[in-house]
Amino acid sequence: MIREPQGGALGGTWWNVFIVPRAKGAPREDSHVIFQSPTITGQRLVWKQAHLLEVHYDVAHVVQFRNLWGSYELGDSKISEKPNYYVEVRLVPSSPDFSLLTMDGNPRSQ
Repeated sequence: MIREPQGGALGGTWWNVFIVPRAKGAPREDSHVIFQSPTITGQRLVWKQAHLLEVHYDVAHVVQFRNLWGSYELGDSKISEKPNYYVEVRLVPSSPDFSLLTMDGNPRSQ
C-alpha cells in the first residue's frame, strides 16, 4: 500500500494497493492498482493465506477495487512454479455495518 500525492498544490493524497513480487517496486500505471482510495483510516494489509490478501480499514471511500489479481499482469511468468499465480483480494471494514456513511445515510465525520 502506497500513499501518493495527486493533483499538485490543490490536490490531495490517494492510497493505492498493488501486488508485486517481494522486493520489487510498485508499478506506476493505474491499470495495475487493485484498490484505490482518497480517504482511508485504520488501513492495513493482511495476507491470510498465500493466495488471499485482505484490505482492513475503519473508514474508506473506495473509488477502485478488484478482487482478483494474476501474475500475468506483470508480464513475468517466473514468479512461482505455476504459469499464473492468482491472488483473491477482500475488503474488510472494521464495522459490520457502515464505514463511510452513518446509519442515516450521511457522510461520517473524520
